[in-house]
Amino acid sequence: MRTVACYIDLNPVRAGLVKDPKDYRFCGYAEAVAGHAGARAGLCRLHGPDWDQVHAAHRLGLFGTGAARRFAGGTITAASFGKVLRAHGQLPLATVLRCRVRYFTDAAVLGSQAFVATQLAAYRRRYGVRSHTAPRALLPITDWGGLTALRGLRQNPFG
Repeated sequence: MRTVACYIDLNPVRAGLVKDPKDYRFCGYAEAVAGHAGARAGLCRLHGPDWDQVHAAHRLGLFGTGAARRFAGGTITAASFGKVLRAHGQLPLATVLRCRVRYFTDAAVLGSQAFVATQLAAYRRRYGVRSHTAPRALLPITDWGGLTALRGLRQNPFG
């Protein structure tokens, strides 16, 4: 869920609206930084009870840096990303999340392997058996923190 929260909070950054999601007024992270109790409570459910530690942990997920530093590098270029992908290399999660990741929009179900398996079992009970469908690992371009997807993507999952 931390990875998903970071991806969502980085939407205005990927769209080129702001360089830092705290500067986008319609972002839950910006609400939390501004002191909104409900937004802070949501992040605390992911990271722990102490706001200073939560803020630092979420900034680390967003930018790969601590709460006191601001990311200055922008997004990775498509050419650079493609080069790492072709070489079967790895990138920091914070770098990957600044790219469009189709797993977050096209994977049908995204979560831990157990969560995806539970959702698949419910689908099978309701609509019938799909024996060749199983939770699928995301492309190993980064450490996804245990995320899996229901749907294997046939096209490049990044773009």
